[in-house]
Amino acid sequence: MNTLHKILFYILVLLVGFSSCISTSKFKFSKEAFDRKYYFTAVQLLKKEIPKTKDPNALKEKYFLMAESYNLMDDPANAVKWYTQALKLGEEPILYFKIANQLKKLEEYDKAIAILNTLKQKSGNSAQLQRELSILNQAKNRIENPDTNVILKNIPLNTQFSEFASDYYRKDYLVISSDRKNSSAIKYGWTGRYFYDIFIVDKFSYEQMEEFNPAINKKYNDAAACFSPDNKNIYFVRCSADRDINNCMLYTSSFKNGNWTEPVLLPFVKEGFNYASPYIDNSGKILFFSLSKDSEEENYDIFYSIKSKTGWTKPAPLPSYINTPGNEKFISGWNNEIYFSSDFLPGLGGYDIFKTEIDSNGKFSPPEYLDYPFNSGGDDFYLLKDSDSTGVLSSSRSGGQGSDDIYSFIIKKPYLKTTPEDTTKIVSKEPVLHKKVFIAIKIRENAYAVKDDPNSKILGKKIVPDVILSFGNGEKIKVDNGRYIKEVKFDSVYHLVAGKNGYLSRSIDVKINPQSAFNKEINTININIDLDKIYMGKEIILKDIYYDYDKWNIRDDAKPTLDKLFNILKNNPQFRIRIGSHTDCRGENDYNMELSQKRAQSVVDYLVAKGIDKNRLIAQGFGKEKLIEKCPCEECTEIQHQKNRRTTFELLK
Repeated sequence: MNTLHKILFYILVLLVGFSSCISTSKFKFSKEAFDRKYYFTAVQLLKKEIPKTKDPNALKEKYFLMAESYNLMDDPANAVKWYTQALKLGEEPILYFKIANQLKKLEEYDKAIAILNTLKQKSGNSAQLQRELSILNQAKNRIENPDTNVILKNIPLNTQFSEFASDYYRKDYLVISSDRKNSSAIKYGWTGRYFYDIFIVDKFSYEQMEEFNPAINKKYNDAAACFSPDNKNIYFVRCSADRDINNCMLYTSSFKNGNWTEPVLLPFVKEGFNYASPYIDNSGKILFFSLSKDSEEENYDIFYSIKSKTGWTKPAPLPSYINTPGNEKFISGWNNEIYFSSDFLPGLGGYDIFKTEIDSNGKFSPPEYLDYPFNSGGDDFYLLKDSDSTGVLSSSRSGGQGSDDIYSFIIKKPYLKTTPEDTTKIVSKEPVLHKKVFIAIKIRENAYAVKDDPNSKILGKKIVPDVILSFGNGEKIKVDNGRYIKEVKFDSVYHLVAGKNGYLSRSIDVKINPQSAFNKEINTININIDLDKIYMGKEIILKDIYYDYDKWNIRDDAKPTLDKLFNILKNNPQFRIRIGSHTDCRGENDYNMELSQKRAQSVVDYLVAKGIDKNRLIAQGFGKEKLIEKCPCEECTEIQHQKNRRTTFELLK
């Protein structure tokens, strides 16, 4: 699933300045192109920069950047090459895991096992290492013992581009998403190829593939379409690119009077969330989809919404034994069977296809793994049936025509599935009665409406890459993609500290309850650590700091905000801060100045009482000298007065 999975997985951010050709002239340095998600361009620039780089540390960073770019473009062979080059210039555990993961995608399991065994000899065993080795050994065994009842065939319409199928249309057509050249002819900086559009093709001949409809296919990425049983409604994903924060949203359109209506957002879609892979069930009333609740975020879970007489219900998640700390996406169905792909549940590599069944009470069965050749080392997704024994699936496995290909399959006799228990046992060789607990950490920052203005509207959250994360026991790791999953011990406390150059460090204490408090074999605690950029010498408004009329004492509702400020000061002892207090335009100057000084001093006193050195704090009242709203005082609304009444902090060296 080489291309679209990354588009939906990392969420189409910062796609600014598109052009009909991708050129390195847009960026001066590879790091700039990489940070803007122009990975194809980053590779071209790195090819020029690497021969000129002599410093070993700088060279290692460029090797790593090259590997990451190839990884994000789903080119595992080149990713292995450049991760290995980086490893030669300095050993880091994460590089061993990254090399092993790419080798797993290539189905080179022996090499992947060998590289992790080398790490084991150098740094000892760990829960993560043990789990990965267990999965690799199981994957090797599975691929050496394929299901011989399944015949898989690469279909004729596949090209050197990406093609994947997401549904059937009017029984006779296959619905395809592809980044082959389309009517817009615009290229995408992520891959250097064209944007995705939706196509249909005769499912019997695979000939005369054509773009679906201009009302649906717009300028950028439109993909992953599904249709209601009566073929009168389409649901699909559209990834916008007209803002700094870009979300993939779910749209729908209806077929009326011989034409498709202008697509509209589904009513439950929220700004700042990211959506993927819709599937409507046979009743036409239950819509399944994948959802990540943060911009630029991984960790997709499967949700569903039910269509009633009054509209769509609030989305609800599938059970936790289906939604994991990883990603679950690419949903399809056949009768009471739901197929989906997961990159966390143990498999052969990348995304693997699993099945769950819905019983008469609406309960979902534990996920069942589909053996090779349904799954492979690459990304395997969207298993579509048109009978009990025939259908298609999409895959980025080795040996295909392009980055993603569509394969037809025939099951010669009833498929003997693995038992649900097999899936659980792969996670650990311990008995299933033994419980495990993981912490799934996401490191984020605010995405502001005005770039680098922390006082502007917060549009959502986005991932912070390349963060150093420590656990309070001497263990430190580099979290390159802003997300980390770690197995932890029951009845323990972890002191997490996240830091990165240019950001204020942040800490959080995580208490893990005793084993008896958990009721599942695999338990996950989700933790968000939100970092703030360093804005030296800039007044930043402290939200939710209010005072009673003519008072300056700290109210209880202000304490959570001040406690966050205390946390920042405690974790960043190199800084001093100035606390500023501002009044609105009403009242005498001297009175406002005195009142604002007392309010600023109250904040300082609160922080000192919690243990902050008073020499690091300055209290300054500004009265009404620095009004944000410049309205004539007698004409200001109460909202404008409230904006002028504010408490701020300013970082000082």
